[in-house]
Amino acid sequence: MSTDLPIEGAVPAMRTAMDSGSMVLTAAPGAGKSSIVPIVAAEQASDLVVVLEPRRLAARATAQRLSELLVDCGGVGDLVGLTIRGERRRSPRTRIEVVTEAVLTNRLQRDPELSGVSTLVFDEFHERNLHSDLALGMALESRATIREDLRLIVMSATLDPTPIARLLGEAGPGAAAAGPAPVIEVPGRSFGVEIIHGHRPDAARWTAVVADTTQQALRDVAGGVLVFVPGRREINDVEQELRRRHVGIEVLGLHGGSPVSVQQRVLADVGERRVIVATSIAETSVTIPGIEAVVDGGLLRRALYDPTSGLGRLETVHATRFAATQRAGRAGRLAPGRCYRLWSQEDHRHLDDAVPPEITDGDPLPVAFELARWGDPQASALPLLDHPGAERLAAGRAQLEQLGLVESGGVLTADGTAARGLGVHPRLAALLLEARRSGATELGLSVAALLDADRHATSSDLSMEVERTRRELRTPRERLRRRLGAVPAPTSASTAEDSADLGRLLAAAWPDRVAMRRNGQPGRFLLATGREVYLSDRDPLATAEFLVVAEADGEARRARVRRAVALDRATLLGANPEVVRWTERVEWDDRDDSLRAERQQRWGSLVLHRELLASPRSDAVVAALRQGLRRRGLGLLNWDKHARGLRERLAWLHEVEPHRWPAVADEDLLADLDRWLDLSTCRKPADLRHLDVGASLISLLGWEERRALDEVAPTRFPLPGGGEGSITYASGQPVLAVRVQQLFGLDTHPRIGPQN
Repeated sequence: MSTDLPIEGAVPAMRTAMDSGSMVLTAAPGAGKSSIVPIVAAEQASDLVVVLEPRRLAARATAQRLSELLVDCGGVGDLVGLTIRGERRRSPRTRIEVVTEAVLTNRLQRDPELSGVSTLVFDEFHERNLHSDLALGMALESRATIREDLRLIVMSATLDPTPIARLLGEAGPGAAAAGPAPVIEVPGRSFGVEIIHGHRPDAARWTAVVADTTQQALRDVAGGVLVFVPGRREINDVEQELRRRHVGIEVLGLHGGSPVSVQQRVLADVGERRVIVATSIAETSVTIPGIEAVVDGGLLRRALYDPTSGLGRLETVHATRFAATQRAGRAGRLAPGRCYRLWSQEDHRHLDDAVPPEITDGDPLPVAFELARWGDPQASALPLLDHPGAERLAAGRAQLEQLGLVESGGVLTADGTAARGLGVHPRLAALLLEARRSGATELGLSVAALLDADRHATSSDLSMEVERTRRELRTPRERLRRRLGAVPAPTSASTAEDSADLGRLLAAAWPDRVAMRRNGQPGRFLLATGREVYLSDRDPLATAEFLVVAEADGEARRARVRRAVALDRATLLGANPEVVRWTERVEWDDRDDSLRAERQQRWGSLVLHRELLASPRSDAVVAALRQGLRRRGLGLLNWDKHARGLRERLAWLHEVEPHRWPAVADEDLLADLDRWLDLSTCRKPADLRHLDVGASLISLLGWEERRALDEVAPTRFPLPGGGEGSITYASGQPVLAVRVQQLFGLDTHPRIGPQN
């Protein structure tokens, strides 16, 4: 095998490093790591070498390339296998298997020993996908306990290798690791790339500027042009704009959901100039033949998750410095090239280095579910490069409990065990299991296939989209049917008549995303989490009483509904009875400073029904009164002369001796209401005026302070000629207002306060 790739010079060092059981390899684009390392590993392995690629496009390309390099390989499926979602090609001769996404994680969950596997290769680890991080942690734990002979290789284009090498060493087999894993750095083979900076266009002109720059690139270079845009919508916009301008060459779009035929044509060396408009899928892992110029639109689409609302959203942000470097490198893989950046050099200096890893920033539900499957719900023992975070895991477990997939301690329920083999998001697993239970299997399969396909929403009304896509999603639906163990239906009944069933199924999978329309406000809905979502007021769903929101994005405080289904009150109440709760609520009403006592039927934050409560619980009344005091202030109390004077004295003493005397400013008293103000005798706001505030303030003092109060902060002063003078503290200092003549005969200066 001779490929004239830079990595071939590192093969002897790699072989030595592999003998130690672990290796970290960093290689610049074009070095050939994905092509050569798996083959070298296979030469030294007694069993199967599994290569994890984070993207399906990269997995197919890697498998094809490896099959071409291996002598006597009869194509993908022979010596080189490929296993991705919906596709598996292997044979008894397979020595290298390329897998992607959750395939390796599921394999480790089923068989932690990884029987028949000699080596795991984690390619493009810099992308820090959730399943890459989890699979590495699981493999490390397995190696440390039951598979000391398992070899682990982590590869990245540009990533600081030190933390990974340390992790591989610390989680090594045996009682103690021998130190960090060996690190091998390989230079890439790339040609010079001229960087040409521009200026960021505004949103309205972004597509036109990308098209202008692409045409400029076609004039400047003789080869093809690769254009980076953030998502599918932008791919379509740029494609249409370029075709409208009749650029005269083929224009192809490339994204994660592109048909296999399109992916194959993009990667094929057709010998013609082309424009490839792609998402970040083309940043690493694959080489597109004939590219001499890159047009970088400067944007990327990033999935974010807001645990407080339970909503994920896609956010379009500026590309990171790492992404910009990777994109520019695409222009110099085969010859000198150019990269046109739609931002200035000054903007470039302010770019973020990289996006956070998915395990710390993404949806916590899949993380919590995988950890529960592994038997370590807290991730307390799993050796991870980054911990998901205790709060995020707690939120994920709470949602799994609501779905009925785990018990309170994070242990899988019967439904959780059944969900393991479905290979879909836990929410979709809950939907499928409920569909099978309730006799709506066909509908459940259609909905799950649509939502799992990660297709761009064509309508906010999910029921219409389910019906429209039933035929074209037949293959993934049947794949889910086999996993669910469901018998095919004798007829293909339309789902258009099943809107009630659809709403019920979605409410079982997204109980936290049930939404109720705000009174008199079409298109504005309140989620069960308390956050607001919205639709256009002209949308057919805008006047629905209730929605279940399957997809929404935008700002966390007010997200736009992308996919939802309408349901009525009766369907909602029957969908998930465990979620519905009757509660007694007593709340302060700011409109007239009164208490509102109700018995409420609630779905999370949504009040489905209310009725007046004649005799609310005493503790609820007290809590509502405290709420009113904190919102309206201490002026609701009766501050008579005695109470005001006492508070003024205590305020001065706190200034003099803050360690001994309590703080009595408004914010301090309001923050500590339950300690000093006894509201147990109050049943309504008017009762607040009858409280003895002075006696309540005294309760803040200990026994010694109560005895000392009149001595260190007296209210009267004996005069030499007889009688007493009044001491006040309203100004913040003690003041004795007397005529000078009344002090004749006083032989010492008047003193007050603590005596040191």
